[in-house]
Amino acid sequence: MSQIQLAALLLDYTRHPRASIDGQNGRAIAAAMQAGVEMPAIIADRASKRVVDGFLRLLAARKLGEETIHVIWRSYVSEAEIYLDAVHRNAGHGQRLTPYDQARCLLRAEELHIAPSELAAALTMTVERLSDLRLRKLATDPAARLIPIKGTLAGHGGLQLSEREVLANERASGMRPLF
Repeated sequence: MSQIQLAALLLDYTRHPRASIDGQNGRAIAAAMQAGVEMPAIIADRASKRVVDGFLRLLAARKLGEETIHVIWRSYVSEAEIYLDAVHRNAGHGQRLTPYDQARCLLRAEELHIAPSELAAALTMTVERLSDLRLRKLATDPAARLIPIKGTLAGHGGLQLSEREVLANERASGMRPLF
């Protein structure tokens, strides 16, 4: 573990398993840090300096005006390995990945040619549950590209969405319509 300048680390949101950063959770982490709670070290890729685990801890440290942070460096052999580690670390502790986040992970894993069994293990689920997730939480857009769908469009899994439905999915909070 080493202590480094915050500015030396990169936050690559396109490689993050979560669709969005939870501001409320981030404020709670910042408050805990301000109260003197020792947080786990950030995990980062040695070659690219990208954060693999600890986005909120890094953002909280920045918010508090910290200049340095503890980092554990890891050396990865591929983008797929970095992504699997990020998914595993985010699925296994702290705020759980939502089904929407898991569906995004599934699409990214396919882009990286990650085997379903490897992704299922990283997400701490069975391959069968991952297959079910694929059916429930993915739909196609008018251009026949797979997209993750939010709870607002529950029941549209496996279907082709219209442009209007795609736009609604992008703007929706993710809550089911009856909420």
